[in-house]
Amino acid sequence: MLNKNSQSRAKIIWVDDEIDMLKSHILFLEKKGYFVSGVNSAEDALEKLKIETFDILFLDENMNGMDGITALKEIKSKYVNLPVIMITKNEEEWLMDEAIGYKADSFLTKPVNPSQILLACKEILDSSKIFNDKVSEKYLNDFQNLNSKIQNANSIEDWYKINDIFCDWIIKLEEIDDKNLIGIFNDQYSISNKYFADFIVNNYKLWINEDKRPTLSNDIAKDHISPLLHNDEKVVFIVLDCLSVDLWKKISSLLYNYYNIENNNVLSILPTATPFSRNAIFSGLFPNELLKRFPNEHKQMWSDQKSRNRFEDFFLKKQISRFGFKNKKIKYEKIITLDQGKKMVSNLNDYKAFDLFSIVINFIDILGHSRSESDVLKEIITDRVSYRSAIVNWFENAWLLELLKEISWWGHKVIIT
Repeated sequence: MLNKNSQSRAKIIWVDDEIDMLKSHILFLEKKGYFVSGVNSAEDALEKLKIETFDILFLDENMNGMDGITALKEIKSKYVNLPVIMITKNEEEWLMDEAIGYKADSFLTKPVNPSQILLACKEILDSSKIFNDKVSEKYLNDFQNLNSKIQNANSIEDWYKINDIFCDWIIKLEEIDDKNLIGIFNDQYSISNKYFADFIVNNYKLWINEDKRPTLSNDIAKDHISPLLHNDEKVVFIVLDCLSVDLWKKISSLLYNYYNIENNNVLSILPTATPFSRNAIFSGLFPNELLKRFPNEHKQMWSDQKSRNRFEDFFLKKQISRFGFKNKKIKYEKIITLDQGKKMVSNLNDYKAFDLFSIVINFIDILGHSRSESDVLKEIITDRVSYRSAIVNWFENAWLLELLKEISWWGHKVIIT
């Protein structure tokens, strides 16, 4: 056995009533740098765990005295975070179910060879490091290629692709603990943002006066809702205020079992602030056009700082009417509180007959603003990673996912922006 104080990759306790028969396996692991302590019974293992800490435990299923399943139950009740690999001659499914039920981390069937044991150790003890190394290697390999794409981007389609790559990397890098790599990424992202800002400055005025332009906020209904209504399809249109592409990539993964998802890119108008961009979505108009067409509503909106989106229902119906769909049944709802969301889900069939059912959901926006005003939320949501995690956790457990699951049976087209 290696001396306990020697440098080792990890400490393993191996529990088997024929431990002497496993000497070759133990020597193999020790040559790989692991410290291995062998014991002849589960009772001995439990006594040893009281005085010594281990990184992983190999447990024989069929032993004299306390059997493996009973030992597993006992060990996991006291040492929840200790990974346990169950080893057995028995391949019956009920036994595997028992082992999994009592939280065995892996399951090996005898006879096992040293390579299998090593692989099981690496999967449990080294998987995060291996994953980190692979992610780091791939990003550094992609770094120069991405730099070239940034410097040579000359169309909005180029920038859509670059943003998509960045959002994928944002999600991958949040899973690793490498401050240097994240620093390199953030620097590259900042440089890219500057190039993109210059691109927008050079093109935005031209787009305003062009018919063939990227889809902007005020083009969403024209480009994505109108064609569906023209084909007599029913549409559910959901606006998640402050939804970004990286957030969408995370939450949309929960919807693939219920929908065939097609992703399209849209640019916000400028200013991107809610009173401008969201009113543009529902009115189909730029801010100056909205002022000219609806001066009274505009004046009322801007006279009350808390109600600058109060006419979205009115604007949406006017826009759909301009498309020539005056007879379409339209329903608009804005959800701010949990109770409003739950009430909508409980009465969901009341909305099924509408040709266009539109929902505005403010949770993401409210969370962002609340964080800046609440010391408690600042402690919980410290950065973009924890913010994204909070949004995904909300979506997994909120009424909205339940609503989308139910709507998936309707046969309607669902548009989320």
